Amino acid sequence: MSSSSKGGVTVDRGSKPTHIVWWMKKDFRLSDNPALTRVLESGLKVLPVFVLEPSALKAPETSAFHVAAWFDALKDLRSQLAETGGDVLV
Repeated sequence: MSSSSKGGVTVDRGSKPTHIVWWMKKDFRLSDNPALTRVLESGLKVLPVFVLEPSALKAPETSAFHVAAWFDALKDLRSQLAETGGDVLV
């Protein structure tokens, strides 16, 4: 079984997937988003996922402002996706 990784997206070439995960860390943009563009190019159904990593919260450069901005951006993204029947798995 072989796989490849490009642009943050790993594709397993040994099976025929129907969905692909768009794993967001800090980039919640729908436009001009290289990872999302790559996922959409796959032609598969997209499962948007956001995981708040403990290491991101503990990072010295992370402040309450950053965390609030992430959640505001996530809220906005969820609203945008809801317009088309989508959502983000949190």
